Amino acid sequence: MYEKHFSLRELPFNLTPDPRFLYTHPSCQEAFATLCYGVENRKGIVVITGAAGTGKTTLIKLFMEKAAQRVRAACILDPHLTFIELLQCALDAFGVTQLSGDRVSLMQQFRDYLLEQRSHDHRVALLLDESQDIQDEVLEELRLISDLEHAGYKLVQLVLAGSRSSS
Repeated sequence: MYEKHFSLRELPFNLTPDPRFLYTHPSCQEAFATLCYGVENRKGIVVITGAAGTGKTTLIKLFMEKAAQRVRAACILDPHLTFIELLQCALDAFGVTQLSGDRVSLMQQFRDYLLEQRSHDHRVALLLDESQDIQDEVLEELRLISDLEHAGYKLVQLVLAGSRSSS
């Protein structure tokens, strides 16, 4: 209906966020710049908050599309994962194969991957959408991996995007 009436090339108002249609108002531009700056300069943790529907997921997708060649980025969309499941998803997204099942081995594989990327001067960004729903225990584990450093540089950049708490 919309396509024909308005002579549109494609159907508008899809439920899936599409960075091509992101309205870049000043606060969106600032959030994107902060995200890029935090990852590029190895700041460790970047937090993006906003009400539902303000474009956080679209901003993450835009970052994934526009990330510099030196950035290895993975996005986790399911906030209900255990830490081990999250680590497995991240390693898989980064292309690490033959994953171990236990926490210690997975952490070693993750650290090895991070050190390898550091040796190539790549930044590694793990973007977590809907982070307001991540379990407290998983957030604590993420905090611990954000402490991974080599020669004074953070090895992984965490991006937590989520809605503000209503309490």
